[in-house]
Amino acid sequence: MNTPSFTHLQALRELQQCDSAETLTPALERLCRRFGTIENLVVLTARHEGTKQAICFLRLASEAQEQKLMQSLGGEKFSGEVVIVVDLKANAPSSALQNNIFGRSNNTGNAMAFQGA
Repeated sequence: MNTPSFTHLQALRELQQCDSAETLTPALERLCRRFGTIENLVVLTARHEGTKQAICFLRLASEAQEQKLMQSLGGEKFSGEVVIVVDLKANAPSSALQNNIFGRSNNTGNAMAFQGA
């Protein structure tokens, strides 16, 4: 897959404009699709030392695609998943995270999930 030039810093700045898992998930999908087919994407939110963060777990269709993604966007492998941590904008209420972007309730509180085809 042809990957346009995109720096880690640019990617983080774009993702940090999001204020919730609901806004981060589609932004992360757009970025990750540059590297290949998304097989799985889960976004969890938490507060760490007063900062709202998203912990993103994702899998692409191949290891090579994941390596390119990690080189460009950052992230590390953990238990077979690429993990990216993003500091979110502070103005989103925690209670806003109840449905995933496809309108199905995920019943997991502060989690968003995407299953690829």
